[in-house]
Amino acid sequence: MNEFDSLMEKLLEASPSMGRGDIEEQIRIKKEHIGAGYLTDQGALFLVAADMGVQLSEPLSSQLSLKELYVGSKDVNVEVRVIGISAARSLMRKDGSPFTLRTMIVYDADSRCGVKIWGEAAQTPLLDEIRPGDAVRISGGYVKSEMNGGHSINMGDGSGIEKLEDLPGIPGIDAVAVDPSEITETDRDAVVKGELDGLVGTINFTDKRSGEPRKALKMRIRGAGGVSYKVVLWGLDESCLPKVIPPQTTVKLLGVRGKQTAQELEIHGNESSHVQVDGKGPSGPLTLRILSMSSSEKGNRLLLCVDKDRLLYFLMDQAMHSEECGEGDIIECEPTKAYGKSVTLDADAYLRRIDDSAEVPTREQMRTRIGDAEPGKDYCIEVVVLQNPTVRDIQTRAGESVQLLEMYVGDDSREMWLKGWRNQARLAADYQQGDRLSITGVNARHGMDGRVDLVLTAFSTMSRATDPKTP
Repeated sequence: MNEFDSLMEKLLEASPSMGRGDIEEQIRIKKEHIGAGYLTDQGALFLVAADMGVQLSEPLSSQLSLKELYVGSKDVNVEVRVIGISAARSLMRKDGSPFTLRTMIVYDADSRCGVKIWGEAAQTPLLDEIRPGDAVRISGGYVKSEMNGGHSINMGDGSGIEKLEDLPGIPGIDAVAVDPSEITETDRDAVVKGELDGLVGTINFTDKRSGEPRKALKMRIRGAGGVSYKVVLWGLDESCLPKVIPPQTTVKLLGVRGKQTAQELEIHGNESSHVQVDGKGPSGPLTLRILSMSSSEKGNRLLLCVDKDRLLYFLMDQAMHSEECGEGDIIECEPTKAYGKSVTLDADAYLRRIDDSAEVPTREQMRTRIGDAEPGKDYCIEVVVLQNPTVRDIQTRAGESVQLLEMYVGDDSREMWLKGWRNQARLAADYQQGDRLSITGVNARHGMDGRVDLVLTAFSTMSRATDPKTP
């Protein structure tokens, strides 16, 4: 008789009014209520027994899969791989006594689970050596319910963790990574793989529950279909990233979930999440040509640049290193940080003009026909204004009134809508139907009805392609 049948017999003996079919139906209902992938029949049997007031005391197997865990399990032993582990946090109990907490996300061949490590167990030196994908054995844990309806393994003073050489039956991190387009709101503890897209930064906020100041890392990643997704990793900041991440770099977000907002599906994580960067940054300074220059609302200099491989860079100079530079100049710079195409120069960076080089394309050489524009990419274009620009006020969901520019433009490949929000709406104030414009730093995005729209960014500049004084 296997373990499940043995436990079933014990429950039937304790509840003579119930038949095996009745209990199996309760098992089915319990598994359906908890959700697919979280319970085996045996795990559900323990929950059914608890509802009937029966305590099953059959000892658990020496090694369990995550799918076999249930709330109330004690002396749990599992062999798993690690998705991510947080830094130690010092917290206070309700009675004012301090304690330490670390959280970890683990997975096996069938399921994933959170792990909470409390007290002295959270200060185990081995925890600082564990990396995503490592195989570990957890012993002496116990399982508790979570507010989100799931459960977690908890490790206290009597628990242990050790690294294993390998677990061939559990796939590695790369094998479980998915494209962001595959994530839904029901996914938890996922591994998402995409291309870093746009600005990366840290935001500050106040924790609503504790009132403490916290941080979050914000970025965007682009999936295989060209769609860009917003990412927010609560409790992390830019210190978890290398100083330089080249453009078109693939990153993996470990231990994240999908969150559906009114506008789009976002990818969210927490302090247990990790960002893995494929490859390494350049070993030397960047050599770039300045295509256009503008200023931000805060007075920082914004430079749209290109390298010899025709990759565009959006450079924010917060220390006026480029004050003596002009459009068309070749510069060499060592940035404070560079995340994909987003480059920041603070006081500790350097920038200098160098001799011109034919290897680095000019703005004219970077011009793209708008019919070749692909969503998610940035371009320099030259177009004719086909309809007079219109600027109208738009009410956002937050109640804010912002300006929206809409201008219909075209070249010899096709016609498209060009849009600009807020400050960018003012760029077209001096232009009208029939003008030929040179526009830098415009982003192609998915529009309505499957069309592609062109959208102005903070780095965009706009000028007449031909000096009006020239006949």
